[in-house]
Amino acid sequence: MGKRSEAPPLAPCYLDAILLTDASKDIGCHLVVSIMIGWGIVMRGLMAIALLLASGSAAMADMKVSFDWGPTKKCFDSKSPPISLSGVPAGTKALDIRMKDMDVPDYNHGGGKVDFSGQKSLAYGAFSYTGPCPPSGKHKYRFTVKALDSGGKTLATATADKMFP
Repeated sequence: MGKRSEAPPLAPCYLDAILLTDASKDIGCHLVVSIMIGWGIVMRGLMAIALLLASGSAAMADMKVSFDWGPTKKCFDSKSPPISLSGVPAGTKALDIRMKDMDVPDYNHGGGKVDFSGQKSLAYGAFSYTGPCPPSGKHKYRFTVKALDSGGKTLATATADKMFP
């Protein structure tokens, strides 16, 4: 039969205020340390979740954009179409708007920046860009709108797709 070895103490444990035997103090110290380690892991997990929720603010999820080709002329009309906005976050000072042909993504249609002061829509021609001109048939176009603060930081982004013509 082998001799049983004792585990070395983890660290000084201050359970002296509690009337325990030496054996109970060792068990108590291990229990206290285990609880503290477990609680620390739980708290770090809760902090990580809180940070993720804070970084993905409600403004990100609530901003929406839509557009209607309206008076847009076929082939490179330089006037932007009418655009509707909702849920634009507080602190937005400008909107950065870009258009992409989803069928020919390498073609740069450009876009523009528009000052924002709470308006719910942008009129036809609010900015200049290279309008749609599919060589044949219909193409799907995507407008991406970024809400920017006064320093140019993106507060929220929204997209809208529509076929043309």
